[in-house]
Amino acid sequence: MLQTIQEDPLDTEELKEALIKLVKARLTRKQKDVLIYLAEESPKTNVTRLVPILVGHLLCAPSTVWSNLNVLRTVGLVEFGDIGTKGKPIQLTVLGRLVAQELR
Repeated sequence: MLQTIQEDPLDTEELKEALIKLVKARLTRKQKDVLIYLAEESPKTNVTRLVPILVGHLLCAPSTVWSNLNVLRTVGLVEFGDIGTKGKPIQLTVLGRLVAQELR
């Protein structure tokens, strides 16, 4: 039978700080640049239209941009449309905004 640990639980602020540190440590430079770009520019466009802009901004291939965007979506830092929600504008999640704020 599992017992509940009743020691000092982490508070919300500690968890938030730890999560931000972990994410910042694991993101690549390009992924960080994408988050900063999204935070500063707040584009009101879908991801398909944003990719060519990011290609120029990051100086890399479209496939690299797509790969990085998909990683950021998988880890919950950005949201954008998929086959069922075509045209949904790309945006930072709450966690994405927190991380981007720390990166600037």
